[in-house]
Amino acid sequence: MKLIAALTLGLLLTSCEFVPVYDTPLMAFHGQKQMDVIMHSNLVESFRLDPDSLGSREKGERFAGYLVVKAGPNLSQRQQLELLELVINEDNYGFEVDKPCEFAPIVGLRLRRTGGEMVAMLVSFECNEWQFQHEDRVMNEEFRRSTVRPGLVNLARALFPGDLVIRRLHAD
Repeated sequence: MKLIAALTLGLLLTSCEFVPVYDTPLMAFHGQKQMDVIMHSNLVESFRLDPDSLGSREKGERFAGYLVVKAGPNLSQRQQLELLELVINEDNYGFEVDKPCEFAPIVGLRLRRTGGEMVAMLVSFECNEWQFQHEDRVMNEEFRRSTVRPGLVNLARALFPGDLVIRRLHAD
């Protein structure tokens, strides 16, 4: 009898998809649909952006409104997991912190989920701020310099090793 109950429970658990409930400031910031794309993205593309090109008439490939200086490689599975750890940790956000500078992203990441849904993530190292775009939603927030910046700088250097601007970034 115990074996039958264990097998039934096992079948129920494997047939149901776990859907986490986000009742936190992080969920209020991202929203359920955006968080689902972030949590279940299977491809992350990278872009080196011109931070001064938003609204310019220059021709060329654009990502989230910014001119693409260079398309970088797709993130490896390890890089995707490291990025996910940074993004889903609520302690890495500076909620309620004033943002004193102009957002000037130099790195863009496109998180894609099977089926075509995507989230654009832009990183401004000048402001220690990240921006997330999904559907019509654009959300900016400061990231914690001590915990997030080193990981994002290392990721940017791995994706764009020859880029002088990125090589000059300080991880601290």
